Amino acid sequence: MLLYALRRTLAHARLITLIALTVALIVGALAGTQAYLDTAASRAVRTVLADQSLQVQTRLADDAAAQADGAATALADLLPADREVWHTIRSIPLRLADTDARLVLLVDPAIADHAGLVDGAWPASPDQAALHAGAATALGVGVGDSLEIAVEGTTAALTLVGTWRPTDHPHWGTDPLAAAGSDPLDPGTHGPAIVPGDALTGLDMTPFAQWTISPGPTVGPADLGAWSAGLAALPDAFQDAGVTSRGLTASGDLPATVADTEAGLASVRAATMIPMLVLALLGLVVLWQLARLLAAVRARETLILLSRGATRRALTTVSAVEALAVAAPGAALGAGAVLLGSAGRPGVHVSAVWLGATAVAAGAVVVLTISAAHAAATGVRPVEETGRVRAALAPGGLVLVVLAAAFTLWRFRRNASPLVAGTARPDALAVAAPALGLVACALLTVALAGPLARRLAAAVDRSRGYSPSAELRQVSRRLPVVAVLVVLVVVAAGTTALAAAYSGTWQASRTVSARVAAGADVRADLRPASVGTTPRGVSD
Repeated sequence: MLLYALRRTLAHARLITLIALTVALIVGALAGTQAYLDTAASRAVRTVLADQSLQVQTRLADDAAAQADGAATALADLLPADREVWHTIRSIPLRLADTDARLVLLVDPAIADHAGLVDGAWPASPDQAALHAGAATALGVGVGDSLEIAVEGTTAALTLVGTWRPTDHPHWGTDPLAAAGSDPLDPGTHGPAIVPGDALTGLDMTPFAQWTISPGPTVGPADLGAWSAGLAALPDAFQDAGVTSRGLTASGDLPATVADTEAGLASVRAATMIPMLVLALLGLVVLWQLARLLAAVRARETLILLSRGATRRALTTVSAVEALAVAAPGAALGAGAVLLGSAGRPGVHVSAVWLGATAVAAGAVVVLTISAAHAAATGVRPVEETGRVRAALAPGGLVLVVLAAAFTLWRFRRNASPLVAGTARPDALAVAAPALGLVACALLTVALAGPLARRLAAAVDRSRGYSPSAELRQVSRRLPVVAVLVVLVVVAAGTTALAAAYSGTWQASRTVSARVAAGADVRADLRPASVGTTPRGVSD
């Protein structure tokens, strides 16, 4: 039986090869599209979050070591492992002796990682400091000069051993003092001045303990949920861990950016589910039509085998083994091509690619086996011995597909998007609408192809020529075989139209989003105006 199965497969090698290549193309299209989307999402997330940070600040506790340990534990429990945390101690603005200027001191053991020296060196003893270059310019001091700080009757002298400027690093966040060396809201405050930790112990004041938090370089879309939940729970976790002392403040755009990015990715995923589902359903239709074509080609062979004693179960089993032998290499070929093309790109999940390939191969085996079982049970053949044409489609199935397409399209139009109204969750029915619409159009075209061909043949019968009457009657009588070509043509045309519409709406959406981000046009009227007058064309 196995030898016969091999001969049977080789006898239709071209059609079998076409089926295997179709499986490979379906896997390549689905897995390749998903791999591209995953890579684009990963790169977008890393780009957006690369310069985002959150700075949490509270007063330095009496037991600074226990406070730091509690913060480290809370951050480890709440946030993903790929995180960057910098712990610093920052003084209040301290008055410089004999001036109205104030100076902020900063203890930052990792300052060399996110700042560069302009002149001199980093401080090495409690009486040394490295001042922001902008602050040094504003104060008129340089390396070698001395600054005297006065706090509640106590003083401390600091010798400047270096000047520095911050690098473009998320550690600094939106700190205006680090950006320019002077506070734009309080021009008399300058800094920061980097000092060792011991420099603050002799000053009569309670400094601030700060933690600057930023996602690591390998953050991805899958981490956004953990980041969003962890950042939201951070204040309560610090309170429970005993980190908070005399209140807690948080600044930075990281939480809002994470939330916006997560919502944007949810919308993009829902939108991209539509073409993915279109590819999957249309691939299923193509496989089904190819399976019907294979069954039609083998119709007489199947009838002969049944008449000579072959059982339907045996024929179905042989067909299932053949389907597995055809689908597995095709799926492996498609998955291998996707992995080879996406090698080294971030966000591509190898296991997901192979899982998708396995699912497509399993679907192909099921489709081919069902078609073969149906052929063995009914003796599928395009033309009955009486000459009557078999229906290419079951009327009941066609009606169900059309009704399902109409309902899902109504749902899609009602929601005006593939998302559930008011949420970021995809609506499965709305997502399936375009795919079911294409399938319904293809099946309706197949159903109308036979009657239309017969009517056209009858209309041209009056002519004396052999063509095109013969071709039209051949199409109408062998519709189950010709249906494959009809479906493929309709699928190709419909998919092209859908892609064009999808591209147009996508570009329109991007244009509208850009206009919203830029805001409305601004018009400046520099002519003198009296009080209470409104420029022409400007609303009150």
